[in-house]
Amino acid sequence: MRKTLTAVGNSLALVIDRPILELLEITRETELRLTTDGRRLIIEPTGSAPVMVNKPPAALHEAEIDFTNPRSTLPILDELQQRHHMRNEQFQQLHHHNYANMIRHRHYCEDPKRTFQPGGTNEATAKRLFVCLQELNAGATWDAAIAGAVKRHPR
Repeated sequence: MRKTLTAVGNSLALVIDRPILELLEITRETELRLTTDGRRLIIEPTGSAPVMVNKPPAALHEAEIDFTNPRSTLPILDELQQRHHMRNEQFQQLHHHNYANMIRHRHYCEDPKRTFQPGGTNEATAKRLFVCLQELNAGATWDAAIAGAVKRHPR
C-alpha cells in the first residue's frame, strides 16, 4: 500500500486506513511507537505485549481464512506487494479479469459492505492470491507460484 502524508498545521500526518486499524486493533487511544531502521519508518503499538495478528497470512491454512470476506484478503495482498513486490501484471494473472488493477481491487475489498459470493469468481481470486503467497514463501518463482495458484483454483 502506498500513502502520502497529509498537512496538519505545521506538521505532516499519515492517515491509516480503517481495515489496517481494525486488523491491528488500533484506536485513537492507542499509543504508537515510531522507530526507523535507517531506511524505513516503523510504527507499532506500545505496551507490555505487542499486538499480534493471530498468524501471518502465509502461515494459515486455506480452510482458516474466510474468503467470502474481502477484508480478510487484504493482509495477503499486503504481503504479496510488500514482501514479494507483486506487480500489476502478476496480479492480473491471478485475478478473474485479466485487465484488473491492484489499487481498484484494494478499494473494492476495503468496502465494509462488500462480500464475495461463495464459490464465485472473487472468492476464487482471493484463494489464488493466497496459494500464490504460500508458493512464493516456499521459494517458488513468480511464474511457478502463479501457475500453481491457477492450477489449484482455475480462472
